[in-house]
Amino acid sequence: EKGSANLLATFFAVCRSSTPAIENLIHSTFVLADHIAGDDVARAATRLTHTVGHLGDAVAHANREWLSAMAAQLTRAAEEGDLRADVDPDVAAETIVATTIGSIVMSDEIADGADLPMRLLRMWNFLLSAVVSEQSLPYLREFVNREPLRRWCLENPRGHAARARSTSGRARRARGDPWWACEG
Repeated sequence: EKGSANLLATFFAVCRSSTPAIENLIHSTFVLADHIAGDDVARAATRLTHTVGHLGDAVAHANREWLSAMAAQLTRAAEEGDLRADVDPDVAAETIVATTIGSIVMSDEIADGADLPMRLLRMWNFLLSAVVSEQSLPYLREFVNREPLRRWCLENPRGHAARARSTSGRARRARGDPWWACEG
């Protein structure tokens, strides 16, 4: 319950940004993945919730809240012109939440979470053309493809991510960290 609440709070914090809603949504999935990788409670909560099954009303409530918040962001994205006109925000929210959870579970089971950034990248590249307006698609493809570089070190996310965020780009480059750890 605590882990689910923490993840939901992280999602809400990202979505409070004044940047376009679709960017917040995309960014939030990578932030959540980063949070799961760096927080044992969040990782255990995610694993239990999505592999064991229903763990109680608090977890069900958190999932309903996530769906509702995701739909609200997608409604905002539609108002901003970033969502295709034929996309129902509630249906898109359910699809994005389900594919995000699926990516997390698959990554955890197959690669102990190490390939989650790439799974999210593939997920978003697949989903964008289904939900995003044609005029926004080129920019958002670029945005999605840059996102893992901002949040994760692609070859070893647990090895570099915390270290990379704790020092400046110049210090990381001087230390010889890979180029993707030197973003920011």
